[in-house]
Amino acid sequence: MPRLIVVTSVFFILGGTLFPYNFSWRNRRSLTNSFGLSKDIAARGNDLLIGVDGGLGQSFKGSVEDLRIYGRVLTAAEIAQGPRTDADLVLIRESALRFNGNREYVRIPNTPAIDITGRAITIALRLQLEGARQPVDQTILAKPWHSDSSGYPWYQYALEFDANDSRSVDFYFADTSGRPRGPFQVWPAIGRWTHVVFTYDGDLVRGYLDGQEKLSRPLESWERRDMVRNILLFMPLGFGLAGVIRKKAYSAAASVLGTASIAFLLSLTIEITQSLLPNRYSSLVDLTTNTIGAAAGGLCYLLVASSVRVKTRSC
Repeated sequence: MPRLIVVTSVFFILGGTLFPYNFSWRNRRSLTNSFGLSKDIAARGNDLLIGVDGGLGQSFKGSVEDLRIYGRVLTAAEIAQGPRTDADLVLIRESALRFNGNREYVRIPNTPAIDITGRAITIALRLQLEGARQPVDQTILAKPWHSDSSGYPWYQYALEFDANDSRSVDFYFADTSGRPRGPFQVWPAIGRWTHVVFTYDGDLVRGYLDGQEKLSRPLESWERRDMVRNILLFMPLGFGLAGVIRKKAYSAAASVLGTASIAFLLSLTIEITQSLLPNRYSSLVDLTTNTIGAAAGGLCYLLVASSVRVKTRSC
């Protein structure tokens, strides 16, 4: 029975993590890129657009003023003090702009100053969002990844209004591996002016509304839904592996350790294999939670087996 559980679990794990199996050696990424270890914003050399994306679509409907972009990370105290001018201010646009959602936009020619790279950026602006839901997201500002195109991975850096779903303002950027990062979300009020700020320092993305920090999130975040899903996916495998190992007369501790080790190697193989799948990325978080799930399944087997032995003896 434990062996059947192992075989069935492996079948479902491979199906759930590698489907649709569109492997490509041509598009293979390095393991560093695949695991998201690259953290630098990439240089792209394209113009900055306000009101549309790189393909001149996803038009914004609302108002923007006092747009400022810095080539460094403003501190919380600096943000709370309000707009400031210093040597790292690479773009300032104080005039108010209102966009009607009908392909109106402003194009700012690229310069080395706004072609921000590395691990230090601050985007600050006053924003007034309009309330009516729209069928697509709206691009507030965008430094496109591709010139005159909204192709994957979409942006060097950008802000979007999630007008058709969560009603959040989302910060995106892409790293030097071409991996999109985000959305990093804050929720301004609809219909009134709000000062919105995003910063990125190479480790954390922070978001502020009217000087108050509302977001602090690492690039590799531990999403609860993903954690629960990964743990539940690997628990049956751990249950079956512990049963197979325990029948070989190994101790309980050795059974759990062996189960976790085998699950770790299987998960590592899957995460590496994902580097051959276009638009799929590996995750150290997934590797960790998969292993934890298998270990938890192994412990469950030992508890069940122990309970069965106790009942048998009592009979």
